[in-house]
Amino acid sequence: MEEVVKFLNTFIKAEHNTNLLSRKPDILLYNKALDTMDEFLRISLKQGLGMMKMDEPKYASFYEFADLVPVTKERYFFRLNKISTDSNFLYCAYMSSIDGPRKYFNTFIVKPKLNSFEIVSVFTWGKGKTSKNHWYYSVGEEMRYTDLKPIQIS
Repeated sequence: MEEVVKFLNTFIKAEHNTNLLSRKPDILLYNKALDTMDEFLRISLKQGLGMMKMDEPKYASFYEFADLVPVTKERYFFRLNKISTDSNFLYCAYMSSIDGPRKYFNTFIVKPKLNSFEIVSVFTWGKGKTSKNHWYYSVGEEMRYTDLKPIQIS
């Protein structure tokens, strides 16, 4: 599971860097950082985390405002569960939101891929379409959170 933790920590840094560069008018650097971040994601997740390629810089007042807003923080990585499925293993990583308080917000589902891993699905903690808090599917490969039974927790 150490390799998955390393993969996720590297993703968190790439996501944070991309987020920081989105506040600057250099779209070439931003798009390159986004390409790096997207290497961690299954194609169905690209743009699903709220960052998209830019063809031109945003308007000047956006960047002026961005300079006044505190710099975002990286996600906080709480824990990792290894999950057995019918065909292989998955990993369930519990994270905070970007720049949010240190509390559960997202669960990233990670699958092995060749000699690495990829984030394939994201669940969000909240009410979703119900009256009670629960983990609900947000984006990526569709699956049911209740089907994800941990066999190892770290």
